[in-house]
Amino acid sequence: MELGDKDIVTPGLSVAVPAIRQSQPFTVVITRVAETQLKVDQSIDYSIQYVDAPDLLRGQQQVQQAGREGNRELTYLVHRENGTETWRKLTDSTVTQAPVAEIIRRGTKVVDYGTGLASWYSGVGSLTAAHRTLPLGTRVRVVNTATGASVVVTIADRGPFVGGRIIDLSSDAFAAIASRGSGVVNVRLEKP
Repeated sequence: MELGDKDIVTPGLSVAVPAIRQSQPFTVVITRVAETQLKVDQSIDYSIQYVDAPDLLRGQQQVQQAGREGNRELTYLVHRENGTETWRKLTDSTVTQAPVAEIIRRGTKVVDYGTGLASWYSGVGSLTAAHRTLPLGTRVRVVNTATGASVVVTIADRGPFVGGRIIDLSSDAFAAIASRGSGVVNVRLEKP
C-alpha cells in the first residue's frame, strides 16, 4: 500500500506493532489527505453615485451612466480527508473586472410660480388653494420664506382677489406653514 505525502496513519508509523493476537486485534487507520486549489468567481456590486442636474426639474432623475457589476477571482486551498472537505483557506483574491458605478442625475431646477402674500380661507378640501391663473388641478409647493416650512397644495378654486396676495390657502394648508392667527404670510410658489 502506498501512502501520500499528507496521509495520516493512526497509530503513527513510529509506533511498534504488538504481536497480533486474535483476542486483541490491532487496527491501523489510514486517513487519505488531499489538498487542492479551487478558483471561484465572485461578482462585485457596483455603487450608485448621484450628481446634481440643474437642467432637470427637482424630483426628476436620469441615468447618465448605467452601472455594471465587476468580477473577482477567489483562490482557495481546500483540505479533504477521505474525500470530505474539512477546511478551506482563502489564498488569493484578484479583481478581474472592476465594477462600473451607476451615475444618476438628480434634478435641482425649481419652477418658480412667484412670490408674494398668502392668506387662508375655508377652501374646498384639506390641502387646497385658490390661484388666479394656474390651471385647476395644478399641484404647487408653497414655501414660507421666513421659516422654510412648506406644504404641497392642489389648485381647486380661483382667487385671491385682494391686492398683493398671490394665493389663498385652505385653513389646513396655511396651518402647515404658519399660525392661522397671523392671517397672511410671505411665500414662494414652486412646482413640487
